[in-house]
Parts: sequence; structure tokens; C-alpha cells
Amino acid sequence: MKIEELKAAVALISYKDCKFTILEESGQFFLQVSYPVVDERRTAFARKWLINADYTRSQLVATAFKAVLTVEEHEARENFTFRGEAVFHPHHDVETLVAIRKLARANIAFGGDKSGIPPEDVDGGSLVRKTVSAGLPL
Repeated sequence: MKIEELKAAVALISYKDCKFTILEESGQFFLQVSYPVVDERRTAFARKWLINADYTRSQLVATAFKAVLTVEEHEARENFTFRGEAVFHPHHDVETLVAIRKLARANIAFGGDKSGIPPEDVDGGSLVRKTVSAGLPL
């Protein structure tokens, strides 16, 4: 499909207040969804989805649908909480996630359950103290 055809096709797609845009960068086409973040009074831009030049209209529409599902999952991860914390937040830094996993493994080494850090260690920092004093890497 040519860029004009891609743009015409996405103009026929609608979902809530999302906007579907076809971008051309370095000779490649991308689909990007933007949507309003009401509580922050701004527009968020989701990831760019590569659109091959030989995509059919059905493939483009299916990709737009997948983009919407990804946006909704992102929002769910930001807003779903356990004990007041967005435990599946999509913006966790990968190094922070590694540290959490290392702490969970250290907890198991100290006789904790396999689910990870027990509630009594979350706020008091005793797990971190135990891990450091045992010489285990964080």
C-alpha cells in the first residue's frame, strides 16, 4: 500500500478518543496511536508499529486493533493497584525489575516463600539488611 492508501484506511478506524496516524521515517511506514490522558491533560503517544509496504487493508486494520489492545493494557498496568501500588506498572526501569528479582531470590534463600518478599519485609527493609549482611549481591 502507498502512504495515501494507508492514511485513507486508518481514517476509517475509530476507537474511543484515539487518533491513528501513519508516519513515514527513513522509507518505512509506521502506525502510531495517540490518546488523551484526561487526568494529566496531555496527549500520550503509543509505540510505533511497523507497517510493511505490502500489507493488505485487513493486516493494517488488525495491526491498529493490536495497537489499541496494547494501549488499553498499558493503561490497565498504570491503574491496577495492589495495596495501593501499581505493581504491574509499565514504566518500571529494567534495572529496578532485576533488583526486585534478586531480592525475591534472596528472600527464598532466607526461608521465605516462593512468592517473593513477604509483607512484613516490604516496609521495614529487613530483607535488604539480611541480604547485604549475608554478602548476597543485590
